[in-house]
Amino acid sequence: MRAIPFLSLLIIFIMLWLIGGHIFYKQWWILPNFFGYSDLENTFSPINALFAALASAGAVYAIIIQAYNFSIQQFEINFFNLLNIHISNKDKVKYDIFEDRSVNHDIFFEFYELLKIIYTKANNPDYEHTMPKIRISIQDIIDDRLDMYRDDYGLINKDRHDIFKICHNIFNECTENILSPYFRNFYHLLKYIENSNAKIKNQFTGILRAQINNYEYALLYYDSLMNGDAKLLRKQSKIKSLLEKHCMFHNLDKRILFDNYSAGKYKKCAFEHRIDIYIDSFLNAPKIIIKSLNFIYHDIL
Repeated sequence: MRAIPFLSLLIIFIMLWLIGGHIFYKQWWILPNFFGYSDLENTFSPINALFAALASAGAVYAIIIQAYNFSIQQFEINFFNLLNIHISNKDKVKYDIFEDRSVNHDIFFEFYELLKIIYTKANNPDYEHTMPKIRISIQDIIDDRLDMYRDDYGLINKDRHDIFKICHNIFNECTENILSPYFRNFYHLLKYIENSNAKIKNQFTGILRAQINNYEYALLYYDSLMNGDAKLLRKQSKIKSLLEKHCMFHNLDKRILFDNYSAGKYKKCAFEHRIDIYIDSFLNAPKIIIKSLNFIYHDIL
């Protein structure tokens, strides 16, 4: 692919050489010069011009390649600097949710469990979680906010998406939106990859995916569905389209998703690479054909 710019320049310089010589001599000068109609030095002047043009094309191509490599190098430096900032921000996320917790706890697992507890309590008022006891201040917020939406029978009469939205707002209030900088930095990191050269996007999105554990994926999954972009009157967040485009949930274990799609859904490309989809379609094609033939056969009978 890198040879295409060089070949294009080569073709342009050859065309300029031919057209320029034709205008200067008012004829195609190469053959008459070989038969003595002109001086010997004029015989090879077009050839000299051709090699000079080729040399110029090579110099321009070298400059293009050097500029391309420099841009890639700058992108890699900036990307890994942003990635280090992202990892540093993740390590700084500290918050006490449960009264009794282990020393080597995973804060994202605890955030995930808190959101799961809030959602379960919203749908089942009598639910008693088996996790370590939630801090009293957080438990009071959960109970007070959910009681605001319950009817006389203790139920929340809203559709599933609205219930999950309520739960997510309560989750943000309980955690004091401590994850917001993490999600914003992740969005800008993914957007930086999106604005890069198309040839290296998959490579660096793979590096980014490798830094995310399963519970980070789950929280990112829900947060992107819940937070729309009101300024642009978008029905979905800007990060959602990027997550789908770059197949960011390829490594997500769907078994940990607890809401039965109450929060919403992503396109299939968010979980499967396009090549995987094509391969699956190719492998399933015989089965689809056989089922179609069986249907037609039984329909005729």
